[in-house]
Amino acid sequence: MLGAEDVVVNLRSDAPVGYGLGVSGACALSTSLGVHCVLGIPKCLKEIGDVAHIAEVSCRTGLGDVVAQCLGGLVVRIKPGSPTRAVADSVPMERRIVSYVVKDPIFTSDVLTSSELHKIGKIGKDCLKEFMKSPSLENFFCVSKEFSMKTELATPWVIDAFEAVESEGGNVFMAMLGECVVALGTPDCLHEFGEVFTCYTSVEGARIASKVF
Repeated sequence: MLGAEDVVVNLRSDAPVGYGLGVSGACALSTSLGVHCVLGIPKCLKEIGDVAHIAEVSCRTGLGDVVAQCLGGLVVRIKPGSPTRAVADSVPMERRIVSYVVKDPIFTSDVLTSSELHKIGKIGKDCLKEFMKSPSLENFFCVSKEFSMKTELATPWVIDAFEAVESEGGNVFMAMLGECVVALGTPDCLHEFGEVFTCYTSVEGARIASKVF
């Protein structure tokens, strides 16, 4: 797809793979960006993102992460598709600290071939409509949690973590798709569920940070 052969790519991620954090999409997109940059292939970011999106769909590792990663911020995908075909918007927000804990991975490919996929898609559309009534980071957490409960993707461990964070008045949701609970801020109770990782919400899209080759 890139028109390149005999290219060796070394990837490193600070986030764990297989927990719904979009790492597979990020790896595909960073690979596409890096190869285009090294080889000097003249393409726009969304065209570069199309290559990564096709790789994700072909490998059944994701459907919409690359679109969001190209744009950055709190992205709302109104119409699905590759970066050049999707219709998306973003919600203005400042950088916020978030925390997450993980337990077991859930393989996206298993869900994408599930007979429940149609039901999951309908619930997702309903949740999107609910989010658009009040597009904010807090409401995103609320609607995302509702999605995981209605689709029954939330495991007992995830539900216990939900209840613990909400008992402290926090906002929480389950990453899609993995046994991973994400919360705004740094709730103390998350330490009861495993090692706590912290990061910041993104406010910009994918880019070449520095040329080191």
